[in-house]
Amino acid sequence: MPLNSGEILNNRYRIVNLLGHGGFGAVYRAWDMNLQKSCAVKENLDTSSDLSSQFMREAMTLANLAHQNLPRVIDHFSLPGIGQYMVMDFVEGENLESKVTASGPIPYAQAVAWIGQIADALDYLHHQTQPLIHRDVKPANIIITPNGQAMLVDFGLVKVFEINTKTALGARGITPGYSPPEQYGVGKTDARTDIYALGATLYTLLTGQVPPQSVDIMAGAEKPPTPVHLLNSQIPLDLSQAVHRAMQLDTKQRFQSANEFKAALLSTIPTKVWNTQSSYAGANDTIYQPLPATGTYGGQRPPSSPRPGSQPTGAASQPTGRKGWALFGASGCVIGIILLVLGIAAIWGLYSYTDALAFLKPTATLTPTPVPTHTPVPPTPTATLPPTPTNIPTPTEVPLLTPLPAFFDDFSDPSSGWDRVNQTDVITEYQDNYYRIRVNDTNLNAWANPGLYYTDVIVEVDTYKVGGPTDNLFGVICRYQNNANFYTGVISSDGFGGILHLNNGTFDNLGGEFLEAYDAIILGGDLNHIRFDCIGSTLTLFVNGAFLISVNDSTLTNGDVGLLAGTYSEAGTDMYFDDFSVYVP
Repeated sequence: MPLNSGEILNNRYRIVNLLGHGGFGAVYRAWDMNLQKSCAVKENLDTSSDLSSQFMREAMTLANLAHQNLPRVIDHFSLPGIGQYMVMDFVEGENLESKVTASGPIPYAQAVAWIGQIADALDYLHHQTQPLIHRDVKPANIIITPNGQAMLVDFGLVKVFEINTKTALGARGITPGYSPPEQYGVGKTDARTDIYALGATLYTLLTGQVPPQSVDIMAGAEKPPTPVHLLNSQIPLDLSQAVHRAMQLDTKQRFQSANEFKAALLSTIPTKVWNTQSSYAGANDTIYQPLPATGTYGGQRPPSSPRPGSQPTGAASQPTGRKGWALFGASGCVIGIILLVLGIAAIWGLYSYTDALAFLKPTATLTPTPVPTHTPVPPTPTATLPPTPTNIPTPTEVPLLTPLPAFFDDFSDPSSGWDRVNQTDVITEYQDNYYRIRVNDTNLNAWANPGLYYTDVIVEVDTYKVGGPTDNLFGVICRYQNNANFYTGVISSDGFGGILHLNNGTFDNLGGEFLEAYDAIILGGDLNHIRFDCIGSTLTLFVNGAFLISVNDSTLTNGDVGLLAGTYSEAGTDMYFDDFSVYVP
């Protein structure tokens, strides 16, 4: 029997109105008279043994969850002879099914941002002690709140996954177009079931169409879904390919984790989209948690592979790591500068390594290309008109394509908080509206950090070599824990690149034994734009808008960001950095 408006449930919840109903229950908006706030009451009227136990399992499971993209379970109870009830946060907003129905396809950068938030929620569910599978991800179950936050709702089909069972505990649920074959009984459901559904959801957001049923595709009754870039010409090819991979019928061909899918999606957002707006350092609400400097330690790194067509004259050297020197300490050490950032005291550290990265490169060096030593003038970008879609109507929703950076510095203000150091071996200084790192010794690396603190970040910077050898190293840092532990995405002016993990003072190349040569890197001293994505356990490096490498490492989960430059066998690396941007996806 349906509940009536104004009815008091369990002496606490006053029913406001019916939100939706099905054959075995309903969902109501209610008012919590104890907490004085709106809530959602989910009712189960089928008290048969199986459904009753499933409902209570769902309630108790969700009551122990806490994630910013999931509603909280406030209460759950049974009323004998009436039904079972679960009380959750009431999520204000509009679901994505309604948005697409009303306005057509959603601008792809906005769609990716929302789907990335849901991927966070799924990753959280999938990594519980007993992994949870939502099993009903679809546009109707994603609500966008008035402040733009994506919330995954409706846990009626959530399942506790047990590895040794054919499927998860509980009855199967099917949503045509969004359910993969294993939900129809063709195989075992697991976390990748949600990845298929999330990919199918994104397909709908980008095209305005529901994809065909997976089992119909498998049976040959339907063709595979048309790639999204063919239905919406605004969609980048690599984003279309990421959606295609997520929706593979074979679970082994899909992304294997929600974090991996999220990283792939964010990597498809062109740099020019992220960079069309900016906010200067200090013009945001970033909470700064500076990390104090400690000592540095020696380390070693693997060599790079030779560029095609070149051969090293001998085996790659692996010198014994020398003891590193701290730039905070006694004689021969740089004195740290204590600065204020947004009124919060922060210690800004510059750290360097001797021999730490000496064997990433071959012993034979390529002939350096002469470059000017004057201050570089960044090239004027050429405007390119975006293609006009022909297969779909132009979305009527205002595009939200350009997230503002959480931190930005164009280095025009010498008091913005970076180190200003002038030593024999290392110079770090504001110069000509750039930030400069010069390394005047061999096998030496120096870095600086602005004293920020993030978990998932996208870090971008423009780089110029204004002096020194092309056999160098420079890049950006994420998840800086201390001067012995961080990740860095690096390239060299002779065309090599890779992702390194400074692991307890030793540099590990996460991409293999060698750094690799990449055509996307501009040789010599011209502009190279570096983007380093650190999202979940996935680390991805881009240069000049081109993908270079993606690796997975879960050792470090948060920390500072920064800049790095270094030398090999020839001293004098002199790098200028500009437009340092940090985005929080």
